[in-house]
Amino acid sequence: MRKNKLNRIVNHVPHFILSLILAGGIILFGFLGNVYHTVEEGESLWTIAARHYSDGSEWERFEQREDPDLIYPGEVIKIPIEL
Repeated sequence: MRKNKLNRIVNHVPHFILSLILAGGIILFGFLGNVYHTVEEGESLWTIAARHYSDGSEWERFEQREDPDLIYPGEVIKIPIEL
């Protein structure tokens, strides 16, 4: 039932408007380029990378760190987003 309602709404929205919304999102993320993540208790760079990149081994893409084993709750990590 819910899916049918969504389909009816989407079918009434002109496709060019949907295209503009999608293009705007891509442009917005292209300009921003980064996401900031506040470390919580029990997290590691691996778990944070897995959440943002779907692969924990991608943690090396985060900003350069002198000792990647030392992260602390409350620390803010810059996570580059590439489209």
